[in-house]
Amino acid sequence: MNQHQQVFHNLVFTLRPFDTQLSEILRNHGIQRSEWSVLYSVVHEPDITAAELAKRLTFEKPNMTRIIKVLTNAGYIEVETSSGDKRRKNLRITPLGKEKYLEARVEIDAFEKEILEGISAEDQIHLLRTLEQIHTNLNKKTGLY
Repeated sequence: MNQHQQVFHNLVFTLRPFDTQLSEILRNHGIQRSEWSVLYSVVHEPDITAAELAKRLTFEKPNMTRIIKVLTNAGYIEVETSSGDKRRKNLRITPLGKEKYLEARVEIDAFEKEILEGISAEDQIHLLRTLEQIHTNLNKKTGLY
């Protein structure tokens, strides 16, 4: 196996158990993995629209619509018309959504810190930069950037 094959084999090999364990944590909080991705994004990117979020997360529009409906019905997010552009529908976190996010975040933070144990801050920064570059390259290939 050459180096680039090994990089991506290890990436997939690492992501599967991470995703499985993260999904279990989220399930204990009554949230699906895709719902968490949207909730996380709305918390960190106020006033994002569903279309912007679907593109960023590479979700199909019907799936994004379904997820937003689930999160809206649960009272975690709301859809608000922009004051500057009446056609723009911004997603906003609700107080209940913020509470749910922070509740899950405590357990997720502990999980993430545990799996980064023994990896220096410098190595974590290097990994982050590498993953960001891979992400950029993938988005260039798919036309997102």
